[in-house]
Amino acid sequence: MKVLVLGLAKSGTTALAYKIQEALGDDAALHFEPGKATGAEDRALHRRITSGSGPLVTKNLVFPTDETRWDDIFANAGRYDRAVWIVRDPRDIIISNFFYHWFGHKSTNEKFVEALARTRRKEADPAGTAFIDLVAGTMTDNREHLAAWQSNWYGILGRAAGGIREHLHVLRYEDFVDGRLDAVSDYLGLTLAGDIAVPDEHQRVVRTRGHGNWRRWFTDEDVAFFRPIISDFLDTMGYDSDDWALTPVEALSAAEGSDYMKKLREGRGKAPARSLFRRAAARIKSMARR
Repeated sequence: MKVLVLGLAKSGTTALAYKIQEALGDDAALHFEPGKATGAEDRALHRRITSGSGPLVTKNLVFPTDETRWDDIFANAGRYDRAVWIVRDPRDIIISNFFYHWFGHKSTNEKFVEALARTRRKEADPAGTAFIDLVAGTMTDNREHLAAWQSNWYGILGRAAGGIREHLHVLRYEDFVDGRLDAVSDYLGLTLAGDIAVPDEHQRVVRTRGHGNWRRWFTDEDVAFFRPIISDFLDTMGYDSDDWALTPVEALSAAEGSDYMKKLREGRGKAPARSLFRRAAARIKSMARR
């Protein structure tokens, strides 16, 4: 069997790909992000991958832009026996994207130091700093760029949702990490069970293995910022767009925030790095200039 796994960065694609490879058996090959940022759209690449014999899993990320070739992505999905799109609550994705961003070599040390200081302030006083103010001015130039990036991504994904559902099985990240795997197991004809394991070389992607962390990291100001941007997408993908309940806490874990950022920053030379929104960066800036 040949299986394709697709999704956004920080949506669980790595853990899912390894879980499927494990279920396929010791002889199963894993093609990890072939073709890099545009690999999901490369028809020739997936033709070569699927032309061989033997079980395999291919895992690609999708970085949505107005130029994303969805027809090519869906055509590639059709070359596999099974294809899965893993979707994650975008409120948790933006948190994971922010913290993982500092693994990238394109982020300057000045920006990292500022982001780390802001994160530590928020950990000590969660209500005192909006999460958007960790991102704006460090990972993105300002709030306008952050809004443009998120609006662009989830607008594009919302319009592509029908095709995604038609050509791929949609698995929610939250069901994956909570072990609700009957539907995807039935679709694959495999038993996906047991703990989620990620090999050492990709352990850097693992931060919490949980979900709903936005409820602790967001403030009312974050809710007001993100709600009009992503509510339509939440509805489209089966989330409750009316549920924005926060969980007030007195402090936030440094292990999930500043300590994780430091660990990634110190380990940048140990594995290839990439900016999680490099394909969106030019689009964000051009939109903000309009």
